[in-house]
Amino acid sequence: MKHLSLLLIGIAAPAYAGILGVTGDFSVFAPATASYVANAYDDPTEAPMRIWTEQIAIELASSVDLDTDLADSTKKYVVGGAGAGEVAFGAGSGPTLAKGTRVNVYYAYFDPVSDSARGTVTFEEKILGIVAHTGQLQFSDFLRVAGAPYPMNPAFAARGWENSEWGMVDAARTTFTWNAAASSPGDQFRIFTEATDAAVPEPGSFALLAAGIGALALARRKR
Repeated sequence: MKHLSLLLIGIAAPAYAGILGVTGDFSVFAPATASYVANAYDDPTEAPMRIWTEQIAIELASSVDLDTDLADSTKKYVVGGAGAGEVAFGAGSGPTLAKGTRVNVYYAYFDPVSDSARGTVTFEEKILGIVAHTGQLQFSDFLRVAGAPYPMNPAFAARGWENSEWGMVDAARTTFTWNAAASSPGDQFRIFTEATDAAVPEPGSFALLAAGIGALALARRKR
């Protein structure tokens, strides 16, 4: 029954779909709870780096130019100048996700008064890349959750990463590390992963699940 419980929890909590876990200063939130005002997350008792699910298994309505695809898991991807073991990336300097590409999309936000933080987030699917510059974030805002209180606030003229911030992936391309160092109004990025059918049960699996539930109910009645 353990696996059944996990399955039911996953169905009941679609806001966290596709995120397997977080560490460090990351925390997972539902998009409707996002606070998009300056210095929104300056409470020292809470994890300051927040991430939420924007879209699951969506076909892109238009193409998206990634800032980077994080192709080399041995290097840090840094805005601005890059040193040894680092890759500098600029706005739209990565590959293009073509219109119609099926993806999962997540949004991360770090907004203290002035601070630094680091954390990791692990996804079910392979990471395709990120958008972490203000212009590219604006171009991809068609992916935002309808009605959510972000990221349309006009006060955020520069919401992308700042110089010296970096991110990197593990060899499996499923765990992303973000090293954030922001001042008001904070920094954000959008991360894209592959969308596959691996996590969707086949019809036969549903039949087995129903049969198992029926057998459990019968056993309980007999007891």
